[in-house]
Amino acid sequence: STSSSSTRSKAYRSGGRAAAGTAGIAASGEVLEGSPADEIVRRAREGGFDLIIAITHGRQVEPA
Repeated sequence: STSSSSTRSKAYRSGGRAAAGTAGIAASGEVLEGSPADEIVRRAREGGFDLIIAITHGRQVEPA
């Protein structure tokens, strides 16, 4: 379901932020909707970030 997927996504991101914090790295996480490439570029430009790390849940996409 959508709510359980959202809960898993929040937990996954929280773990990544905790690991970064342990290493002394300030980190934040968010979920964007839309074309992945377009949304990543848009947020990079808006945020002025030093680094963006995109993660996946291991789902495979069939080749076109």
